[in-house]
Amino acid sequence: MTLAWRGGSISDATLTKIRSFIGNGEGRVAHFYLDSRSLVTVAVGYYCPTAEDATTLSFLNKTTRAPATAAEKKKEWETIQALSPAHTPNSHNAKFYETSTTLVMPDAEITRLFDVKLQEFYADLVDVFSGFDSYPEKAKIALFDMIYNLGEGRNADPARHRRATGLRQFHTLIAACQNHDWVKAAGACRRHGPSDQRNNDTKALFLACAAEDRTTLQSATQTKAEQQRQSPVAKTSAVPGQDRAPYQHRAPLHHRSISTRLLQIGSRGQDVRAVQRALNRALAGVNQIETDGVFGVGTAAAVRMAQSRARIPADGVVGGNTMRILDLVVSQQSRA
Repeated sequence: MTLAWRGGSISDATLTKIRSFIGNGEGRVAHFYLDSRSLVTVAVGYYCPTAEDATTLSFLNKTTRAPATAAEKKKEWETIQALSPAHTPNSHNAKFYETSTTLVMPDAEITRLFDVKLQEFYADLVDVFSGFDSYPEKAKIALFDMIYNLGEGRNADPARHRRATGLRQFHTLIAACQNHDWVKAAGACRRHGPSDQRNNDTKALFLACAAEDRTTLQSATQTKAEQQRQSPVAKTSAVPGQDRAPYQHRAPLHHRSISTRLLQIGSRGQDVRAVQRALNRALAGVNQIETDGVFGVGTAAAVRMAQSRARIPADGVVGGNTMRILDLVVSQQSRA
């Protein structure tokens, strides 16, 4: 099965890893049980809100293995819910409820319900995270685990005195992911409720993305150094903490001339257009801007995103350091 929505997709290989990671955290339970909020649940954390909803699910009688009737499913749901009022704290695990059940869910039905929820949450993730499909695989797995546990939730509504809920309350995490700052994402992904192990495993996925980014950057830097040894280029200098150095190169970005001037909001010209094209290649699938040769707010935002991903000061100004990073990215893509 491949998840698809709005032209995006999750490969079968990635989907298998997502299923495994979430399954380890949620568990795979073939009978009704009450979750930590005393809500009737089954399969892989699948919430069944009413007895009527239970009739739409596939169950077998534990003893006879015959398909359960609608009446049996309703009775089973009511029996489990009667053990504790909905929306009250519950400390029992799923195993505790097994002796109170007479029905069992076939494995194929568990997988079906699991994939239905993954499809729904994939759509939510694409809504919450611009460019989600371009994220590293491990980041996708981590975010699937978080939304499966938390739900998408809603944004805050001060006018109605409503706070943000679900995944949408993790503002720092969302911003960090948008900027591909996986270290910051790792520090902002802890949830209340899941075990320390599950939280730590999710954090480790984000940190692994950061490590992969560092490896990619180091490889690009080594490649560039080798090119410079073979074909010397003009030296550059940078002001500490800022990207204010001009940049020159014998093989300009996108085969266009790059000036040595500083580019920022208000700048215009062919060099701005060349930078915009380079940004679109560097941020493919994440952020695309107009290549109109006018350095506006949208271009500055794209520059900051590229700078954050490269771990240089994100000031939205294109100087030597930023130009060098873009050149590395584009030159690598050209050789790929």
